[in-house]
Amino acid sequence: MMATPSNRAFSDSNSTTRLTPDGGSLEFSIQCRANRTVSRGAKHPVVIHDDWSVTTPHDLEAERVAAAFGGYCSCLELVDRTVPAFRNALGTLSRRVRTGIVTDSVGSWLLPPGLQADNCCRGHKFVSILSAVRHSRELGHLARLHGVPRWQLSVLASATGKAWGDNSADTNALSDEVSHLVRERRAVEDLRECGVHAHEVREMAAVVSVVHGPLPMSYFLGMAFGNADPEWVGNVIRFRPDPDTAAWLAWLNDPGASESPETWGQWLLWGLPRADVLLAIKLSLAGTFVSEVATSMYWSASKSAKQLVEWAKLDCAPTVAHFRVLARHGVESAHLSRAAVDDLVDSTDRMSSRLQPRAAAGEPLLDRTTLAVLLAVLGTRSEVLHAVRSGVRSCDDIESHVHSVNNRRPE
Repeated sequence: MMATPSNRAFSDSNSTTRLTPDGGSLEFSIQCRANRTVSRGAKHPVVIHDDWSVTTPHDLEAERVAAAFGGYCSCLELVDRTVPAFRNALGTLSRRVRTGIVTDSVGSWLLPPGLQADNCCRGHKFVSILSAVRHSRELGHLARLHGVPRWQLSVLASATGKAWGDNSADTNALSDEVSHLVRERRAVEDLRECGVHAHEVREMAAVVSVVHGPLPMSYFLGMAFGNADPEWVGNVIRFRPDPDTAAWLAWLNDPGASESPETWGQWLLWGLPRADVLLAIKLSLAGTFVSEVATSMYWSASKSAKQLVEWAKLDCAPTVAHFRVLARHGVESAHLSRAAVDDLVDSTDRMSSRLQPRAAAGEPLLDRTTLAVLLAVLGTRSEVLHAVRSGVRSCDDIESHVHSVNNRRPE
């Protein structure tokens, strides 16, 4: 299954990128080639105006007529195809528009289908977001994606870069200001490569301001490319203000659609491993029942939560009565396998037609949870099946059965 992270921006990054700092026209020189096969041509000036219209020395309408009869003029291709392609790509090239990235079920990264180019990266899996984003900005990739000459894209990119000038000093100064917010060295620079700028790093860190100390780079990537809502992340992390938990929350796939931040936070507060928290949320295990078990069994809430999740892994839902039976027999945890419980369910299902009246045939002799509790108490499959044959049908029958078995055993 392929997940498509959002392309959320934390502040207005002006996705309509200007050609020049003042929003004016861009003038440059470019070769004019009269044949697709040649690698040189005479240079002349070209102007791209602020509305992206293009002025060249050519009579473009006459060139279009010539092209209809097999002629070729590279400037006609420049105006009709390369400039529109460059306009489309300029946000990505300038890092003002964040490249959308998708991930597959095994954690590999891919460009979205619409950004994959044939004979380039169609179906290619990248080892990181950074490598995927860097590839999306390569001129060779963009040329294949849009079907335009790479050399023309290169000229446009160079001219635009010169117009904007070198702002590396300002960029580095701002990066230095936020570097203490990120755990890894040079991570701010790598985040900028991914389209996550220093001002966004500051905003993302503010979402989890309850966390003390630097955050992993993966947190910022999750906030930029994941689907978790920032407000939701901020509300949940206060229950476990830990940097790595923040990164984990940032990468959860639309978690707010299932349970409230308070429910997520409650399970985190009980100290469960992340996988167990996910299972508890997936199964909608009730936090109120955790408290009920804790009160009835004189356990901590953390222990009660852990016990419920461990039994849930076996597809069992014990009641307080089940837990009391287990406690009386010194069973602290469900050290059972799901396969063993499945086997008992199948075995007792086959027994039901022989041990029950015809009217009840097909109904289970015992529910799955009671069978699992029996196995935890008695220890072996054969003992459980013997108990079922002896008439154990509910949690209440377990005590009397164990008592009778113990009385028959020789001193």
